[in-house]
Amino acid sequence: MNEMTYQNEPIGIIIWSESFEELLNFYETVLEVPCTKKKEHSAYFQWGNFKFSIANHSEIRGKSKDPNRFMINIKVAD
Repeated sequence: MNEMTYQNEPIGIIIWSESFEELLNFYETVLEVPCTKKKEHSAYFQWGNFKFSIANHSEIRGKSKDPNRFMINIKVAD
């Protein structure tokens, strides 16, 4: 029997939103993150082994009731 080994590190994040176009503009224009793949309602980015995706989701509506629930820290040059 082969034993699987797991690395204890995150490999990706998906952000679901009703504001896909706004998020795409922010990451591409403001942060200048190159998009590795783009579809009609989703986009994919990659830094080394880390994958980051944004996409529309039919069940996500309006502002978060708890805006501090989910935060992403991204190191930028400035």
